[in-house]
Amino acid sequence: MKGIDVSYSQKSIDWLRAVADGVQCVIIRAGYGDDPAQQDAMFAEHINGAIRAGLPVAVYWMAYPVDEDDARAEWAACKKVIAEYKDKIRFVAYDYEGASREYYAKEKGAYPDRDICSAMVSAFLSAAQADGYKPMLYINNDFRRNYIAPAVLAAYPLWLADYTDGPDVPCAIQQTGPTGPIDGAEGNIDHDVVFDDSLFAAPVVAAPATDVFYKVRAGGVWLPEVCNLQDYAGSTRGLPITGFCARVSQGTVKYRAHVLGGDWLPYVTGYDPADSANGYAGNNQPIDAVEVYYFTPDDVRPFRRAKYRVAPAGGDYYGWQLDDQTTDGQDGYAGVIGVPAARLQIVIE
Repeated sequence: MKGIDVSYSQKSIDWLRAVADGVQCVIIRAGYGDDPAQQDAMFAEHINGAIRAGLPVAVYWMAYPVDEDDARAEWAACKKVIAEYKDKIRFVAYDYEGASREYYAKEKGAYPDRDICSAMVSAFLSAAQADGYKPMLYINNDFRRNYIAPAVLAAYPLWLADYTDGPDVPCAIQQTGPTGPIDGAEGNIDHDVVFDDSLFAAPVVAAPATDVFYKVRAGGVWLPEVCNLQDYAGSTRGLPITGFCARVSQGTVKYRAHVLGGDWLPYVTGYDPADSANGYAGNNQPIDAVEVYYFTPDDVRPFRRAKYRVAPAGGDYYGWQLDDQTTDGQDGYAGVIGVPAARLQIVIE
């Protein structure tokens, strides 16, 4: 992928023209140091413009730590600056370079050695990772060879400033330098070659959990609703279930009941004990088996299934059933024909 990195040095950029010129991703300076007030002056304009143009974005934070606690304070400042863009930011890079060591020497009276540099870098990056961001280390070859320990280099993806034809060592991104302008911006801009395209892949956002709510009728009354496996639906006296209904927080379910001494009743999809046609499964006769099938929404993957089981009065639960599957010893339903069910549990997994 062809990328660029930008900061306050670049003023207004026409991001649509940049995209048309072949820019595929951008890394934006968010700020520096341990104070959120040191946000890069162009950060908001750059990141909002790039996002509006459809570009995947990442950020970097310029390092000036004087110890590990200060490095963690720098992460806290960075996190505050970038918080509102968390779902858009592909990774956070820590920019540790000559100015970082110069600042340390100014404050401490001596330059930091490799162990100190490594510890500070690791403190920032591990804190970012713990907060759910993908970490990245930005250094040049001098720092790679002399100031960052191999264990730290191995722990994080490397964004390497290397202005030769190709990187000296394998890296995720090579900054090739301010090699030329791009359309839509003035002056030379740092160019980057992204070798690992997955770094800028759209983040996978886990779909929210699907809650299932259900209740049963026993002893002529509808008992309290249960959510997931927080309890069971059924009578504490072990009375036979004579009806049940179920609903889900997303997607849909269909379900049906098998009545003792009878047959399977039609599927229903509603959730209303007052609706005998499509609001619940059952006909006031004891139920000995149930079937529940979950339909996963199109925007939720992987597919989810209804997982459910029943138990007879005074007995242990029978095995779990998944939807209407008949593999791995499953029957396609939960229960034992001929034995009334007294307790029901359902969850969507």
